[in-house]
Amino acid sequence: MAQLSFFSPAELAAMRDRTKARNHSPERDAFRRAQQRGRDHGKAQRHAARIYRDFQQSCDGKAPQIPDRIQKPDDFLVNNSSESGSSPSDSDLR
Repeated sequence: MAQLSFFSPAELAAMRDRTKARNHSPERDAFRRAQQRGRDHGKAQRHAARIYRDFQQSCDGKAPQIPDRIQKPDDFLVNNSSESGSSPSDSDLR
């Protein structure tokens, strides 16, 4: 029977201090970080493409409408309040 451990091998690898190793190389660390950044970016791209593809398939043949610029919620509120021409009074805020 194998001995139980508190941490998984992945957790131990994350906690390991690579600078203490005899064969530590800053160039290798920079390369490792760049590769990880690329893997993370690729994973996000694939995930977004999968979600977009599933959304397209659920639209029953109609192309989804994609805005040129996605508005943030605070932009939307600012734009709507300026169109009305009046600012909210103190009684509206309570």
